[in-house]
Amino acid sequence: MPQCWERVRDRFHAEKTERQCRIFQCINHYVKHWGFSLLLRVKTRKAINKLEQNGCFCIFETDESMSGEGPKEKDMNVIEAIHNRHSYRGKYKNIPVPREDLIKIMQAGIDAPSGCNIQTTSFIAVDDPEVLSKLHNVIDPPVGETAPAAICVLTQRINAYRDKCFAVQDYSAAIENILLAVVELGYQSCWYEGHITDDDRICDRMAEILNVPKNYELVCFLPVGVAESGPVVMKKKAFEERAWFNSFGQMQ
Repeated sequence: MPQCWERVRDRFHAEKTERQCRIFQCINHYVKHWGFSLLLRVKTRKAINKLEQNGCFCIFETDESMSGEGPKEKDMNVIEAIHNRHSYRGKYKNIPVPREDLIKIMQAGIDAPSGCNIQTTSFIAVDDPEVLSKLHNVIDPPVGETAPAAICVLTQRINAYRDKCFAVQDYSAAIENILLAVVELGYQSCWYEGHITDDDRICDRMAEILNVPKNYELVCFLPVGVAESGPVVMKKKAFEERAWFNSFGQMQ
């Protein structure tokens, strides 16, 4: 257990007030969800002070975020992540994506629902510059070429129920989970599927580079990195044009 976590634990156990026990439970939930590795970089005293001031969950400031390098982790709930997710097609900063973040992102994909729990979706995170270069050599026209990492989404066309295959639904749900995790962790991405699965079958050449078995199909390429600029926010139709209550077109 990291020393900084021990200090947090010991301080709150020593005080044993109801409020601080509640705070400690929040920290414990955070640690279990994100892992101890993040807390190794925590400015412990500032984190404790924020907890004591707010009496609730706080933003953990890391060395990376305070120095202006790397992604800034945000205190964001799922609704905010959904609203803040936009397809990013710009350039990325030359900042590596830590393995621990790639694991969290892929775990979000694994946690997505799957038809009849067949779990047809798999993932390959690519952070080796040589492998990334090989992939980009076959992606034409190029996309996400400045991203320091990428996730390739694989599927298996397995029937789940009454000879029905839900592979498309499975990997679509997984990709959306991944994109939300990417945004929450301070990165950007874009869902590239048709670009690589069109008639020229770029996806097959990518799969060969990644040693993907023949019974898997590479269906999506997701660059991941810290954006150089903000994403272009596309205008959405008004709520009442697409969502109603109790009957089509009814807002009452």
